Formats: sequence, structure tokens, C-alpha cells
Amino acid sequence: MAAETQTLTVQLPVELAQELDALADMIARPKNWIVRNALVQYFAREGEKRRMLQEGLEDITAGRVASLEQVRAWANSITNGANVTNGAAPHPGEPQPAQART
Repeated sequence: MAAETQTLTVQLPVELAQELDALADMIARPKNWIVRNALVQYFAREGEKRRMLQEGLEDITAGRVASLEQVRAWANSITNGANVTNGAAPHPGEPQPAQART
């Protein structure tokens, strides 16, 4: 059973409409297929942005933050190669890995 659909009419700048026409010709797909897929991808991307923003706000509320000094030290450790474990420096606010004794 096919999903129910609704027809929408949209006005596009001429250049964008021409790009849509050219892409439809190039990939041999209808314009509505391209627009539908573009919208699906856009909504997924925007949903992920909102999820990450909410996660960040929750981190702030819970006190899971790093000071400017911690962030600078972390950034310097990446560029200077200091405190790098397995190719990745620990993120600001995370405990530093124990140094191996020789």
C-alpha cells in the first residue's frame, strides 16, 4: 500500500529551478523524487542538529562543561602532540590518562 501524499506548489528562484531541471535530466529521475529526497535529508540533518543542541544544553545544566583554559590546553595537546593516546588527545574535562612508568 502506497503512502498517502499531498501535492505542494513551491516558487523557486530561476537558477535553482534550472539546477533542479539539469539534475533531473542528468540522473534520469523526476524532479519530485529529487525534492522529496532533499527534504528527507534536510529534516534528518536538522533533527540531528536539534538533538545535539539539546544534548549540549543538558550537559551545561548538569555541569559537564570545560573552562577556556581546559579547552586551550586540550587544543595545544593536539597540535603539540602532548598527552596523545592512540592518536587522540583526551577531550577537555576528561581525566588525563595515567602515564606509563619506565
